[in-house]
Amino acid sequence: MEALAVVSLTGNILQFVEFTSRLISSTHQISVAGSKPEHFELETIAQELRRSSRAIKSHRLSSDVEQDSKADNTLMQISKQCIDITDQLLAALNSIKKKRGAGKIKSFYQALKSEWKACEIEALQRRVDRIGGALNHHLMISRQRQIHFKLDQLAAENRRLAADRAVEIENLSTRLEGFFGETRYGLPLAESEHESPSAIFLDAAKRGVQYPIEQVILERLRFDVIDERYDAIPSAHSNTFSWIFKPDGQDDAAPSSFLEWLTSTDDLYWISGKPGSGKSTLMKFLCTHKVTKQKLREWAHKNRAGSPRAIQESDYCDQDDRLLLADFFFWNAGKKSPQKPQQGLLRALLYQILHQCPELIQQVFPEAIHPQKLESFPFNTHSSLRILNFPLSIPALTTTLKKTCHLLEPSKARLCLFIDGLDEYEGRPSDIVGLVNGIRSIKNVKICVSSRPWNEFEESFGQDRPQKLYMQDLTKKDIRKYVCDILDNDQNYQSLEEKDKEGKEFIAEIIEAAQGVFLWVVLVVRSFQEGLTNGDRIVDLQRRLRDIPRDLNEYFEKILFSDVDDFYSVQSARMLAATLHAQQKLPLMAYWFLDQQNPDYGFDLEIAPLNLGKMNLRLEQTRKRLNACCKGLLEVQFIPAFHDLDSPSSSVLFNWKVDFFHRTVKDFLLSPKTESFLAGWNSSQPEDINISICKALLPLIKIMPPEQKYLTHPAGVPEVLRSLLLHAKDLHDTQESENDHFVARLLSDIDATLLEHGHKTDQHVYRGALFGILARQSAWKRWVFMAGAVSFLDICTICGLIRFVENELNSRAESGDTTTVEKLHALLKLALMDSNYATVKMLLQNGADPNFLIEDSGDGIRPFINENATNWTIYVARLYQAHEYLTETSPSVNFKQRERHFLCIRELLEHGAQPDAVVRDHYGNLQKVHSLAREVLIPEHMALLEHFFSGSQEGLKKADISKMQRQKGSRRKSLWAKFGRV
Repeated sequence: MEALAVVSLTGNILQFVEFTSRLISSTHQISVAGSKPEHFELETIAQELRRSSRAIKSHRLSSDVEQDSKADNTLMQISKQCIDITDQLLAALNSIKKKRGAGKIKSFYQALKSEWKACEIEALQRRVDRIGGALNHHLMISRQRQIHFKLDQLAAENRRLAADRAVEIENLSTRLEGFFGETRYGLPLAESEHESPSAIFLDAAKRGVQYPIEQVILERLRFDVIDERYDAIPSAHSNTFSWIFKPDGQDDAAPSSFLEWLTSTDDLYWISGKPGSGKSTLMKFLCTHKVTKQKLREWAHKNRAGSPRAIQESDYCDQDDRLLLADFFFWNAGKKSPQKPQQGLLRALLYQILHQCPELIQQVFPEAIHPQKLESFPFNTHSSLRILNFPLSIPALTTTLKKTCHLLEPSKARLCLFIDGLDEYEGRPSDIVGLVNGIRSIKNVKICVSSRPWNEFEESFGQDRPQKLYMQDLTKKDIRKYVCDILDNDQNYQSLEEKDKEGKEFIAEIIEAAQGVFLWVVLVVRSFQEGLTNGDRIVDLQRRLRDIPRDLNEYFEKILFSDVDDFYSVQSARMLAATLHAQQKLPLMAYWFLDQQNPDYGFDLEIAPLNLGKMNLRLEQTRKRLNACCKGLLEVQFIPAFHDLDSPSSSVLFNWKVDFFHRTVKDFLLSPKTESFLAGWNSSQPEDINISICKALLPLIKIMPPEQKYLTHPAGVPEVLRSLLLHAKDLHDTQESENDHFVARLLSDIDATLLEHGHKTDQHVYRGALFGILARQSAWKRWVFMAGAVSFLDICTICGLIRFVENELNSRAESGDTTTVEKLHALLKLALMDSNYATVKMLLQNGADPNFLIEDSGDGIRPFINENATNWTIYVARLYQAHEYLTETSPSVNFKQRERHFLCIRELLEHGAQPDAVVRDHYGNLQKVHSLAREVLIPEHMALLEHFFSGSQEGLKKADISKMQRQKGSRRKSLWAKFGRV
């Protein structure tokens, strides 16, 4: 049984023991008429006992079935005894009322003597005492460890998501431990010296539902690379940016003191500057600096105090006086990010605010938590939370963020946001300007933003506003310090005899040429270091400086077309193209495989682990190749994806990734001239870059160490698989037969590799790897909890690899695989989960029956369907329980989603779905599909389906004609027909 069900039913039984013991005591005065509190409380206890018992019968989730069922039965028997006694007492109270009339009785015990014999009352008391003793024994023997384990799980998830519930969970654990301690020493359950035992358990049950809900919502908002851009930004060079905290009037201070802005009522500060001037580095510096936090605390403290003062950390323990900080750093490296930058901004800010204020979650997302659902699933946490859903569209998230900020107003909490790189926003600049202005207009919120000096940002955040700065005007001393520090630590430079005489002039020349662009300086100094290694003199370095273009794009062009040896041009273009088109940052090891000449290297490679020594050797070779072929345009980054696994192999294979040196490099590569160069890297035998990337990634899953942690950890093999599937989808969408052949070969090899790993390690590795794919891809997370056997074909269906799935199904049918029909319907269920019309259509045309009876998936939809579950009824039930969320999205998104639902419903009906099927509503009442479809679809779409639901002869005739037309359009025979099934 789920631990929370134990806690809740235990609380109900304790409540019964406490109340009954009090009721039959010789001194308890009761009211026979009037408000009837005893009747009400007894009836409530009985209802809760019955509800908890029903929940236990419905949700047997423990992996240890026999042991768990035995313990469940014990608790159920105790509950049944309580219900029996409650019914007897209610009957007695009703009888007393009839005989005594209105008024109060000094002792229920005396009144009960008129109904029962003394020996019966004593027997009742003994029964209640035995129930208490039985519960005591049951808890100590069977449940204590289980309950503590559940609390430990809550605490661990709380830490992982950084949700601010640690104190509450620790307090709850302490209270329960206190109860167990008293019980261990034999204190009667109804005589605790502290708070009521039933109150402890009922509160634990309530929180045991509330906290996982909060955690699931935080998990849905959070995404895998939420901190990746922040981590990739270089930290500020030592003792630079000190001018940002100088007050007005001091040398080198910003035109308008940032320090004063932090404590002022002004709601926006704009940091602008040229590309590469150091805006992101400064923003990272500000987010984490202790002065920033100290001054913002003074601003927050003004809610209570009339003027700022020197304050201590302890001053901010008050919930109504909190300072909340959140940040986001825009960055869209590679072809596609896991989420759009603007969606990432909204999710990241919401996550950061709500993990600091989890008590706001149920106010922010009331539509995601329906009381009816929680009553239906009060204890089966997994089932109830699987159906929690809310839109992650940009309009919906925008509305939610503004709502969250408004909810902070009554609490007097203050929020400061740091948003870097507004010019990376994919939409119109006016949209992000509108979002920033909308948030800053909310009381108690201020924002520090950075961007390039585009006209839209200058007009909204600049002009005559004093709260702004331009980086290139303020960084001369920082650039000087950086150059001097690097050269002072360079032994070759220090050995130059003329450095003291000509060095100062040379450094001044660098600073003047930089024009405030820090990135240019970093590249130039790197070039100088190479020259110094070759014995360059100051005069040579000066000549280098004068030959280097001042414009970044021209400098990148010089690096690519002049500095890179012509011998490496093909390899250079291949590496840059792969980085530019990669769906996610590629592991460094993938570039070693990218460099292999044999086009079938990955397919021919044996499935066997690569030893650590050889791994390190290959990585070192690849670093040198990257440097020779790209001359610093690409850089190797350490991203601790496997931070929870201490292993050299995980570090080598997964933690070293390749990315652009700076965003400006990516901008340069996207220019027409550079794209033309990249396109010509293999002009003699043109190959889609997605194929090259897949060939580089495939070997990674073959050389994995034979350990489960690498194969199932979401940051391990599943991440590689996810990239492979995304690139396979790009190839699939080209609809070119040559690409289809490659995709089929690739996917078959991946499946065979995973199965082989499973045979060599553990049978659960195969499914674990597939679940790992779903767990990290935000768009696929809803399938993480999918029950039943999971296959690679399921994953391909979720990814929309339609032609591969269709060919695989037909191949299985032709080979006589008798499980093909069942698989066909399992895949239809998956396709319907996301209203994937193209996949649904393909499966129905291949013989999937909408009315085929299937087992309940355990995904939380069971209460909304009748006893006979089909893909058709499950789909309509899921749409019904989720349709209210569509009202939270923009009209355009709303229409697109409803259109997909309409197309799928029409396709199901045209392939025989029963129009008179019934589905339960939120209140458990049976409703015809027709009435629920009206709520899900817009009237225009519903009108096109009326002939299926009308029931008239004309309507049925139209439906039959439509169905015949659809079936006529299908070229393939039904898979059912291949097995002789009709």
